[in-house]
Amino acid sequence: MDQRILEFIGDLRRAEVRVSPMEAIDALQAAAEVGVEDRETFKWALAAALVKEARDLPTFDRLFDLYFLDLRALGAEAVASLWRENPWARARPRAGPGEHGQGPGRPRLISHP
Repeated sequence: MDQRILEFIGDLRRAEVRVSPMEAIDALQAAAEVGVEDRETFKWALAAALVKEARDLPTFDRLFDLYFLDLRALGAEAVASLWRENPWARARPRAGPGEHGQGPGRPRLISHP
């Protein structure tokens, strides 16, 4: 997960969002603290560490959505496909039978209000 976050930070920098090395470390620590179970909490923990100016928030939002997929919005077939092909999706914990309505062997989806 740390590598994915660092790649995300690299793209933020390429998009001219200023992120210091200490802010990158803060983002990694925030992500470790909140985890990825709740997508919005994860997103705002990263934003708190990485976004200093309101003008950078749209760039952050756009890149976040590219890097950290909203698996629920993709639907079951896309999730199953991503599970096999995408390291981010594979890193997600799997739900047990009946959890989140996905049945056995399906990834547990990130909560989305």
